[in-house]
Amino acid sequence: MSPDGLRHTLVDVFQTIRPQPGDAFPLLHPRTCLYAILTNGRGTHRFAVELVVGVGDAEAVVGTSAVLTLDLGQDPLVIHALPVRLPPIRFDRPGQYEFRLLCGGSPIARELIEVRANP
Repeated sequence: MSPDGLRHTLVDVFQTIRPQPGDAFPLLHPRTCLYAILTNGRGTHRFAVELVVGVGDAEAVVGTSAVLTLDLGQDPLVIHALPVRLPPIRFDRPGQYEFRLLCGGSPIARELIEVRANP
């Protein structure tokens, strides 16, 4: 983020996590930031990010970020940036994980990442 807090730079964008040779599970990913662009909203809302592994009955929440409160104003055409810094993430096993952006506790966006095992 720039000193004025108005501009952001995305560095090391990823959709796959590959362990280094010799690394074993669990893996610790020390720094992650989810960046969302929001529009078509009005008023003040509470946002959080949830990380989930598994599907259906096997689904488990790995972790949830702190709640961020954002005032979207009254103009639904305004574009809002929502950078969310996440605490270190522990991946216990390889597989597909899903980041969910929550608004008021309900998912409004999803992004899948793949955590791979060493070959």
